[in-house]
Amino acid sequence: LGNPEDVENAIHAFRRAVVLMQDDHSNRASVLDGLACTLHSRFGSQGNPTDLEESICLHEQALALTRDGHPSRGMFMSNLGSALKNRYERSGHEYDLDRAIDLHRKAINSALDGNEARLTRLYNLTQALMMRYERLENVNDLEETISMSTSLIELTPEGHASMLTYLNALGSSLQLKFEYSGDHKDIDEAVRVHWQAIALTPRDHADRAPMAVNLASALLNRFTHLRIYDDIRTAIVFFRLAVDVTPDTHTSKPLYLNNLGNALTHQFEDTEDIKYIKEAISSIRKSVDMTPDDHVNKPIWLCNLGNAYQRLFQSVGDPDDILNAIPIELRALGITSDDHIDRALQFSNLASAYLSRFHRLHEIKDVDQPIDFIRKGLELTPEEHIEKIGRLRS
Repeated sequence: LGNPEDVENAIHAFRRAVVLMQDDHSNRASVLDGLACTLHSRFGSQGNPTDLEESICLHEQALALTRDGHPSRGMFMSNLGSALKNRYERSGHEYDLDRAIDLHRKAINSALDGNEARLTRLYNLTQALMMRYERLENVNDLEETISMSTSLIELTPEGHASMLTYLNALGSSLQLKFEYSGDHKDIDEAVRVHWQAIALTPRDHADRAPMAVNLASALLNRFTHLRIYDDIRTAIVFFRLAVDVTPDTHTSKPLYLNNLGNALTHQFEDTEDIKYIKEAISSIRKSVDMTPDDHVNKPIWLCNLGNAYQRLFQSVGDPDDILNAIPIELRALGITSDDHIDRALQFSNLASAYLSRFHRLHEIKDVDQPIDFIRKGLELTPEEHIEKIGRLRS
């Protein structure tokens, strides 16, 4: 169903089948799940949250109609888990992710060892666990992800279509382990695994963009810690590739644009060449413009855009750049919940922006405002947090 017209035709056919089918028909659950999967596919390409919500509702109905022990129950649980994981990516509601993990575990238990479906469900579980680790930093989730990803690769024959996906999953989890452990062996292995995956990926492969992004992310990660200069240049090449091959309607396009912008920002900091920070601003702004305000990543991308403007101001000194940064940082703060983990950082960014404007324009009001922001940031920063001392000195 790669053709949009085919997706629309499938949705129409499934809807008609649901209307014509009696409530107690033996195939009703399968038809509901088929409609749900097709709507989920359209959400992936077009990003309409209504499709995702309807998909979840239909998956729930299909599962409710299917008794324990039914051959299709595991598949229905897996499909619902995947949809809930996607809703978590958009909304950030932990309940969705916890339930997705629970459903994926149950789906695995219903599949036979060595069965193709079991491998797919193991992979789905690794992705959900990795997301939960990124949110809560429970090391057990990360260790389980690495262990299962390694097993998936060992159980999958060479040349199998899913090998690329499993290599990608292992590489991503090793990146996270490096950020936790600081062991350079982990990031070197992550880069090696991602290179292996991209080398096996045909140019016309549907997953070439995410494969390229994950390799680029690993290279950027290694560059920020080890300053291997070929890494940043190669990372930008692969981030650009992902942006270029991904249509604007795809739900991942804003993420890819933001990633490219961040890599270009690092390149600017390393070279002090203005063209890189200007391109970074252009890329991140496109990401922001494509993303609705209720998306979980919108505040993060706004902060990245505001910080890029601050860096340009610090380099060039044009007051228009700092005047652009402040309303962007304020907008990020305005759409961030009071208990969000990044709220203290947002106050710190705003204080920095106001101080920069004061040093340029010498308006006394720009001194009082950052003091207030610094105080609010300190109130939200735990005593043991690594940034606490720096914010106190501010």
